[in-house]
Amino acid sequence: MNKDFLHLKKLFSKPFRAKRAGGQTNRNYIVSCGGRKFFVRLPWEQVLDRRTEGKNIFALSRSKKLQGILPRYYIYILSKRNILDSKDKNTYNVPDGTMVTEYISGRELTMWRFRQKRYQQKLAQLFNSFHTSGVKFVNPYDAFRDEVTKYRIEASKHQLEKVFNGKTIQKLKTIEKEARG
Repeated sequence: MNKDFLHLKKLFSKPFRAKRAGGQTNRNYIVSCGGRKFFVRLPWEQVLDRRTEGKNIFALSRSKKLQGILPRYYIYILSKRNILDSKDKNTYNVPDGTMVTEYISGRELTMWRFRQKRYQQKLAQLFNSFHTSGVKFVNPYDAFRDEVTKYRIEASKHQLEKVFNGKTIQKLKTIEKEARG
């Protein structure tokens, strides 16, 4: 927490209190400062393309249709700058991908809650709002295509003729071509 506390001090100029909020791939905190609460994500891994993520967060932060669904985004750091506020001339010496958002209190969506029809309906409404919002990400995301590509690359390292006959290999190539669109 000492290193995290130093990062948090670089984000908040007033006195604050921070409480760890869990997370598997990030160190997350609920920060109380100036009578308000914020959610802070301090990334600890760099497997994501933070530049792409930042552009997508920027797009989300500008969407009027998603206000009230997503938290308000205040800070997203890339190359020591807050890309969400062009007027913010501060230099932030924190990791790329550090993010500060509005804190929204609520309950964890447990499996018990998820099995209840009212939560399923609400989740479906939220997904519909999100997917019909018109927000355009800078990178296409297609889980099926990405999985097919991953397996295609792995399969190309092997001699398929040893496993499949020629007709099956041709069918696989046709399916792959159709999946690419």
